[in-house]
Amino acid sequence: MSQMPQITDVLYEYDVVPAPTKPMRVPGITKENERVAYELGELFNDMAVEGWEYVRADRIPIDNVTGISGNLPTTHTMLVFRRPLALPPAQGQPLVLDKRIA
Repeated sequence: MSQMPQITDVLYEYDVVPAPTKPMRVPGITKENERVAYELGELFNDMAVEGWEYVRADRIPIDNVTGISGNLPTTHTMLVFRRPLALPPAQGQPLVLDKRIA
């Protein structure tokens, strides 16, 4: 007797946001690395309230046109978050998503 393959993993939607480039000033926190940690903690907590889970940070190279001297590559740090999109379908039921996530 053959069985249909089952999807056992949860499907996710992803959100990618730029990492802070200059930490905001916070009263009582004077060191730059502590201000960065504070700001990231605030961002992660805000995203978690909406159900987002932090996945990783990626550095994306982008060529900037600088004029006569040519292109000067720069990098942007992006933070990747995910949250469950849909539960796996019951056996024998087709998987239907409410919306398409690009």
